Amino acid sequence: NLNDAERTFSAHRSEGQARMHDIQSTLSQQGAEIEIARKDLEEQTKRASFFEQECKRMKDEIDDERKRALFLEEEYKKTKEAVEEEGKRASFFEEECKKTEKCD
Repeated sequence: NLNDAERTFSAHRSEGQARMHDIQSTLSQQGAEIEIARKDLEEQTKRASFFEQECKRMKDEIDDERKRALFLEEEYKKTKEAVEEEGKRASFFEEECKKTEKCD
C-alpha cells in the first residue's frame, strides 16, 4: 500500500512539475510579448511626440500667415483709400483746370 502512495505521490509530483514548466513557459512568452509591446509603445510615443511638434509648428505657421494676411488686408485698405483720395484730388484739379480754361 506504501508503493501505491509513492506512485500516486510521484505521479502528482510529475504532473505538478509539468504544470510548473508550462506556467514558466507561458510566463516567459508573456514576458517577451510584454517587452515587444513596451518597445512598440515607446516607438508610438516618439512618433506621437513628433507629430505633436509638427502640428504645433504648422499651427504657428498658420497663425503667422493669418497675421500676415490681416496686415496685407490693412495695407490694401490704406492703399485703396489713398488711391481714391488721389482720384478725388485729380478730379478736383481737373474741374478747376476746366473752370480756368487753361487745360488742354
